Amino acid sequence: MAMTLVDGSQRRRWQIWQVFTKMDRDAGHTVNDISRATGIGTRELIAKVKAGELEARRTERGGYLIPWPEIATLAIEKWGLQTIFAALGPNGMRSIPPLVRPRELVMTLPAYQYVMLERLAAREGISAETYLSKHLLDLAGSIAEEMEQELPGFIEAMWWPDDPHA
Repeated sequence: MAMTLVDGSQRRRWQIWQVFTKMDRDAGHTVNDISRATGIGTRELIAKVKAGELEARRTERGGYLIPWPEIATLAIEKWGLQTIFAALGPNGMRSIPPLVRPRELVMTLPAYQYVMLERLAAREGISAETYLSKHLLDLAGSIAEEMEQELPGFIEAMWWPDDPHA
């Protein structure tokens, strides 16, 4: 039997495609299905459920069903939005709300701010871009109602992948 080797980037692309284009967003998903789709081990997923880090519903057989927004959040934490957007490409991007889709921002910062962002991001093991995005989310939360008036859909985008009305 011939085996096909898949490099890490192809596997990651397949996993991202599974989470954001193939999984049913209205259903709960089993730990095994999530593990297959994300590459996160079943033990780690169950530990996150037991620690309250992942919302889950218990099944009659004692397993867990985890809603899609929780899975999407796991994927965002694992790969970052930049990697997810690159893997989805233009076709897969249709599964992402318009105000969440990436836009490039080029800016000039004083060296101390640039280095600070790099160092703080490195402490968390993430890119400076992901670090800054996380902190801009805090700012967005503080002005969400005001921005919603000017930009309808802002709150939905800010909360994505969760439902802001849940």
